[in-house]
Amino acid sequence: MGLIAWFRRQRQQSQAHIDAFSAARQLEPDGLTRLQHMALSAVAQYVAPGHFSRVAMRKGSGVYLVARVGGSGSEIYIYPNEASIVGQKPDGCFFEEWDYRTPEELAAALAKECAVRVAKQAGVDSV
Repeated sequence: MGLIAWFRRQRQQSQAHIDAFSAARQLEPDGLTRLQHMALSAVAQYVAPGHFSRVAMRKGSGVYLVARVGGSGSEIYIYPNEASIVGQKPDGCFFEEWDYRTPEELAAALAKECAVRVAKQAGVDSV
């Protein structure tokens, strides 16, 4: 593949990413973004949607969601366009937009990390 073709592919992939996450940042009538709804659905078997608290963002508008991940001692934070899971220091995982090609990949990675933490708490080595 030539250099020009490589640049063209990179630009197309970047634009596809921008388009996908732009759509995922759209607010739904309940005030949450589409990404937040995707993430809630993805982690529902580990954290019941009713266990999340809404917290107003300090900067800008919008809310983020926070809840405990089972009995693992970890907390999950779902922001309008990214997420994190934080446990006992220094244990933390960050799911940032530019680390994933699509919002669905981000939500899937978030769910996988929830599964790992719940399994650890239950004494299971791997998921």
